[in-house]
Amino acid sequence: DVNSEAIYGTTRSPFPYDFEWGAVAVKPRKLYLHVLKWNVEGIALHGLKSKVTRAYLLADPKRKLTVAQDVEAGTLTISAGAKAPDANISILVVETEGDVTVDKSAKGKYHWDKSHHQKRARPAGSKGKGKRKKS
Repeated sequence: DVNSEAIYGTTRSPFPYDFEWGAVAVKPRKLYLHVLKWNVEGIALHGLKSKVTRAYLLADPKRKLTVAQDVEAGTLTISAGAKAPDANISILVVETEGDVTVDKSAKGKYHWDKSHHQKRARPAGSKGKGKRKKS
């Protein structure tokens, strides 16, 4: 499956907020942006401290995406065109110069107050490491 790289062996988003366009998963030196709601103006992230070296569509790695980043301000916008490449979910891969680091005080446009959410119960025997494994 073309999207399995963005699921298996990843960890949850390091960002302290949720995204109106979808979700983020992480591997060393890579962010996987799971885009459910396409934005013609670009997909925005706030709080990324790592320098981006490359961004591309997981389904089409040769198609380079336009990246606008201000490392000092912690802003990143990725433009991939007016129309979503996939009608259901498009995965954008963002490669970074080093490990992915995030400003934990960053705010997004879609910020959940996490104090109002209860932790989900883990299944019996779960170690809760946060990594997904292929079954």
